Amino acid sequence: MLSFYRIRQLHGNFEEKKQIILKSISKKSREFRNKREIKKLKNRNFTIISNMCVGGVMCHDLGLEFQSPTVNLYIRAVDFVKFCNNIQYYLNLPLIELPWNSEIGYPVATLNGEITVYFKHYRTFDEANDAWERRKKRINWDHICFIMVDRDIIPPISKTGGAKFCGEKTIRGFNDLPYKNKVCFVKDPKLCKKYDSCYSLTKGCDADCVGIITDIISTSGKRMYQFVKGWDYIDFLNKI
Repeated sequence: MLSFYRIRQLHGNFEEKKQIILKSISKKSREFRNKREIKKLKNRNFTIISNMCVGGVMCHDLGLEFQSPTVNLYIRAVDFVKFCNNIQYYLNLPLIELPWNSEIGYPVATLNGEITVYFKHYRTFDEANDAWERRKKRINWDHICFIMVDRDIIPPISKTGGAKFCGEKTIRGFNDLPYKNKVCFVKDPKLCKKYDSCYSLTKGCDADCVGIITDIISTSGKRMYQFVKGWDYIDFLNKI
Protein backbone atom coordinates (compact mmCIF):
# COMPACT_ATOMS: atom_id res chain seq x y z
CA MET A 1 0.00 0.00 0.00
CA LEU A 2 1.35 3.39 -1.01
CA SER A 3 2.02 5.87 1.75
CA PHE A 4 0.41 9.32 1.75
CA TYR A 5 3.86 10.84 1.16
CA ARG A 6 4.44 8.60 -1.87
CA ILE A 7 1.03 9.45 -3.31
CA ARG A 8 1.80 13.17 -2.99
CA GLN A 9 5.18 12.62 -4.61
CA LEU A 10 3.64 10.76 -7.57
CA HIS A 11 0.98 13.44 -7.92
CA GLY A 12 3.66 16.12 -7.95
CA ASN A 13 5.64 14.28 -10.63
CA PHE A 14 2.49 13.89 -12.72
CA GLU A 15 1.62 17.59 -12.45
CA GLU A 16 5.19 18.58 -13.37
CA LYS A 17 5.16 16.37 -16.47
CA LYS A 18 1.70 17.63 -17.35
CA GLN A 19 2.87 21.25 -17.26
CA ILE A 20 5.90 20.44 -19.42
CA ILE A 21 3.65 18.80 -22.01
CA LEU A 22 1.17 21.71 -21.97
CA LYS A 23 3.98 24.24 -22.40
CA SER A 24 5.37 22.24 -25.32
CA ILE A 25 1.94 22.15 -26.98
CA SER A 26 1.48 25.87 -26.40
CA LYS A 27 4.92 26.64 -27.90
CA LYS A 28 4.21 24.59 -31.02
CA SER A 29 0.79 26.20 -31.36
CA ARG A 30 2.38 29.64 -31.05
CA GLU A 31 4.93 28.84 -33.76
CA PHE A 32 2.18 27.64 -36.08
CA ARG A 33 0.03 30.68 -35.28
CA ASN A 34 2.93 33.07 -35.92
CA LYS A 35 3.57 31.58 -39.37
CA ARG A 36 -0.10 31.91 -40.26
CA GLU A 37 -0.28 35.51 -39.04
CA ILE A 38 2.92 36.51 -40.85
CA LYS A 39 1.22 35.44 -44.08
CA LYS A 40 -1.81 37.59 -43.23
CA LEU A 41 0.30 40.66 -42.50
CA LYS A 42 0.47 42.91 -45.57
CA ASN A 43 1.99 45.98 -43.94
CA ARG A 44 5.50 45.20 -42.71
CA ASN A 45 6.86 48.72 -42.24
CA PHE A 46 5.35 50.51 -39.25
CA THR A 47 6.09 51.80 -35.76
CA ILE A 48 4.26 50.82 -32.57
CA ILE A 49 4.57 53.25 -29.68
CA SER A 50 3.37 51.41 -26.56
CA ASN A 51 3.59 51.88 -22.82
CA MET A 52 4.40 48.22 -22.21
CA CYS A 53 6.10 45.31 -23.98
CA VAL A 54 3.11 44.59 -26.23
CA GLY A 55 4.49 46.44 -29.28
CA GLY A 56 7.84 44.67 -29.10
CA VAL A 57 6.20 41.26 -28.60
CA MET A 58 3.95 41.76 -31.64
CA CYS A 59 6.93 42.66 -33.82
CA HIS A 60 8.97 39.78 -32.43
CA ASP A 61 6.23 37.24 -33.19
CA LEU A 62 5.85 38.64 -36.70
CA GLY A 63 9.60 38.59 -37.40
CA LEU A 64 9.83 42.37 -37.80
CA GLU A 65 12.60 44.81 -36.98
CA PHE A 66 11.94 46.97 -33.93
CA GLN A 67 11.14 50.42 -35.34
CA SER A 68 10.27 51.94 -32.01
CA PRO A 69 12.21 52.92 -28.88
CA THR A 70 9.39 51.67 -26.63
CA VAL A 71 10.53 48.04 -26.61
CA ASN A 72 11.18 46.00 -23.46
CA LEU A 73 10.19 48.82 -21.14
CA TYR A 74 7.31 50.27 -19.15
CA ILE A 75 5.89 53.79 -18.91
CA ARG A 76 3.03 54.54 -16.54
CA ALA A 77 -0.17 55.32 -18.44
CA VAL A 78 -0.41 58.88 -17.14
CA ASP A 79 3.17 59.58 -18.30
CA PHE A 80 2.57 57.76 -21.57
CA VAL A 81 -0.33 60.06 -22.51
CA LYS A 82 1.87 63.06 -21.80
CA PHE A 83 4.71 61.52 -23.83
CA CYS A 84 2.48 60.77 -26.83
CA ASN A 85 0.87 64.20 -26.75
CA ASN A 86 4.26 65.82 -27.41
CA ILE A 87 6.27 62.89 -28.74
CA GLN A 88 8.64 64.81 -31.00
CA TYR A 89 9.68 67.04 -28.12
CA TYR A 90 10.32 64.17 -25.71
CA LEU A 91 12.20 62.06 -28.25
CA ASN A 92 14.59 64.96 -28.81
CA LEU A 93 15.49 64.96 -25.11
CA PRO A 94 18.28 62.81 -23.71
CA LEU A 95 17.47 60.07 -21.23
CA ILE A 96 18.67 60.93 -17.74
CA GLU A 97 19.69 57.96 -15.65
CA LEU A 98 18.20 57.75 -12.17
CA PRO A 99 20.13 56.27 -9.22
CA TRP A 100 20.07 52.49 -9.14
CA ASN A 101 17.33 51.09 -6.91
CA SER A 102 18.07 47.51 -5.83
CA GLU A 103 14.41 46.99 -4.95
CA ILE A 104 13.47 47.69 -8.57
CA GLY A 105 16.43 45.78 -9.98
CA TYR A 106 16.67 47.32 -13.45
CA PRO A 107 17.60 50.71 -14.99
CA VAL A 108 15.21 53.66 -14.66
CA ALA A 109 15.52 56.98 -16.48
CA THR A 110 13.59 60.19 -17.06
CA LEU A 111 12.97 62.57 -19.92
CA ASN A 112 13.53 66.04 -18.48
CA GLY A 113 12.25 64.84 -15.11
CA GLU A 114 8.74 64.65 -16.59
CA ILE A 115 8.44 61.14 -18.02
CA THR A 116 9.79 58.13 -16.11
CA VAL A 117 10.89 55.18 -18.22
CA TYR A 118 11.33 51.78 -16.54
CA PHE A 119 13.71 49.65 -18.61
CA LYS A 120 12.44 46.39 -17.17
CA HIS A 121 14.19 44.02 -19.59
CA TYR A 122 17.60 45.68 -19.70
CA ARG A 123 20.60 45.00 -17.50
CA THR A 124 22.27 48.42 -17.54
CA PHE A 125 21.37 52.01 -18.38
CA ASP A 126 23.96 52.09 -21.18
CA GLU A 127 22.35 49.07 -22.82
CA ALA A 128 18.89 50.63 -22.51
CA ASN A 129 20.04 54.04 -23.75
CA ASP A 130 21.81 52.55 -26.78
CA ALA A 131 18.67 50.64 -27.76
CA TRP A 132 16.48 53.72 -27.23
CA GLU A 133 18.69 55.98 -29.37
CA ARG A 134 19.14 53.38 -32.10
CA ARG A 135 15.47 52.50 -32.43
CA LYS A 136 14.05 55.99 -32.26
CA LYS A 137 15.95 56.75 -35.50
CA ARG A 138 13.92 53.99 -37.19
CA ILE A 139 10.50 55.45 -36.41
CA ASN A 140 8.21 55.45 -39.44
CA TRP A 141 6.22 58.63 -38.91
CA ASP A 142 4.03 57.91 -41.93
CA HIS A 143 2.87 54.57 -40.52
CA ILE A 144 2.66 54.84 -36.75
CA CYS A 145 0.24 53.61 -34.10
CA PHE A 146 -0.15 53.99 -30.35
CA ILE A 147 -1.09 51.21 -27.92
CA MET A 148 -1.82 51.72 -24.24
CA VAL A 149 -2.67 49.11 -21.62
CA ASP A 150 -4.77 49.96 -18.58
CA ARG A 151 -2.38 48.47 -16.03
CA ASP A 152 -0.84 51.00 -13.68
CA ILE A 153 2.16 49.92 -11.61
CA ILE A 154 4.55 52.04 -9.55
CA PRO A 155 7.79 50.08 -8.99
CA PRO A 156 8.94 48.66 -6.70
CA ILE A 157 5.78 46.57 -6.37
CA SER A 158 7.02 45.21 -3.03
CA LYS A 159 6.28 48.62 -1.53
CA THR A 160 3.47 49.99 -3.69
CA GLY A 161 1.30 46.90 -4.18
CA GLY A 162 0.04 45.31 -7.38
CA ALA A 163 -1.32 46.67 -10.63
CA LYS A 164 -4.30 49.03 -10.59
CA PHE A 165 -6.75 50.81 -12.91
CA CYS A 166 -4.99 53.82 -14.41
CA GLY A 167 -8.06 56.05 -14.06
CA GLU A 168 -10.69 57.33 -16.47
CA LYS A 169 -9.02 60.73 -16.77
CA THR A 170 -5.95 59.02 -18.23
CA ILE A 171 -8.09 56.84 -20.52
CA ARG A 172 -9.87 59.96 -21.77
CA GLY A 173 -6.54 61.71 -22.30
CA PHE A 174 -5.32 58.85 -24.47
CA ASN A 175 -8.58 58.76 -26.42
CA ASP A 176 -8.25 62.49 -27.15
CA LEU A 177 -4.75 62.18 -28.62
CA PRO A 178 -4.73 63.53 -32.21
CA TYR A 179 -3.81 60.23 -33.82
CA LYS A 180 -5.93 58.00 -36.03
CA ASN A 181 -4.28 54.68 -35.21
CA LYS A 182 -4.57 54.13 -31.48
CA VAL A 183 -6.00 51.48 -29.19
CA CYS A 184 -6.35 51.22 -25.42
CA PHE A 185 -6.97 47.88 -23.72
CA VAL A 186 -9.23 48.17 -20.69
CA LYS A 187 -10.98 45.79 -18.33
CA ASP A 188 -14.25 47.67 -17.93
CA PRO A 189 -16.53 47.21 -21.01
CA LYS A 190 -18.40 50.43 -20.09
CA LEU A 191 -15.33 52.46 -21.07
CA CYS A 192 -15.62 51.12 -24.62
CA LYS A 193 -19.03 52.78 -24.97
CA LYS A 194 -17.56 56.15 -23.96
CA TYR A 195 -14.22 56.08 -25.80
CA ASP A 196 -13.84 54.74 -29.34
CA SER A 197 -10.16 53.82 -28.88
CA CYS A 198 -10.99 51.42 -26.03
CA TYR A 199 -11.37 47.66 -26.36
CA SER A 200 -12.27 45.43 -23.47
CA LEU A 201 -10.29 42.42 -22.29
CA THR A 202 -11.95 40.55 -19.44
CA LYS A 203 -9.93 37.34 -19.69
CA GLY A 204 -7.00 36.87 -17.31
CA CYS A 205 -7.45 40.26 -15.67
CA ASP A 206 -6.25 41.42 -12.28
CA ALA A 207 -8.75 42.72 -9.74
CA ASP A 208 -8.83 46.30 -11.04
CA CYS A 209 -7.22 46.23 -14.47
CA VAL A 210 -6.00 44.29 -17.49
CA GLY A 211 -3.54 41.45 -16.77
CA ILE A 212 -0.15 40.89 -18.41
CA ILE A 213 -1.37 41.33 -21.95
CA THR A 214 1.52 39.52 -23.66
CA ASP A 215 1.09 36.28 -21.70
CA ILE A 216 0.31 33.08 -23.59
CA ILE A 217 -2.62 31.73 -21.63
CA SER A 218 -3.76 28.59 -23.41
CA THR A 219 -2.49 25.64 -25.42
CA SER A 220 -3.88 27.43 -28.50
CA GLY A 221 -0.75 29.60 -28.42
CA LYS A 222 -2.80 32.79 -28.18
CA ARG A 223 -1.43 35.75 -26.30
CA MET A 224 -3.76 37.69 -24.05
CA TYR A 225 -4.26 40.53 -26.55
CA GLN A 226 -5.67 38.01 -29.02
CA PHE A 227 -8.66 37.53 -26.73
CA VAL A 228 -9.69 41.20 -26.95
CA LYS A 229 -13.33 41.37 -28.00
CA GLY A 230 -13.91 42.87 -31.45
CA TRP A 231 -10.24 43.61 -32.18
CA ASP A 232 -7.81 41.75 -34.43
CA TYR A 233 -4.21 42.88 -34.19
CA ILE A 234 -3.22 41.83 -37.72
CA ASP A 235 -6.15 43.77 -39.19
CA PHE A 236 -5.19 46.77 -37.03
CA LEU A 237 -1.54 46.67 -38.17
CA ASN A 238 -2.50 46.28 -41.81
CA LYS A 239 -4.46 49.55 -41.66
CA ILE A 240 -1.70 51.72 -40.17
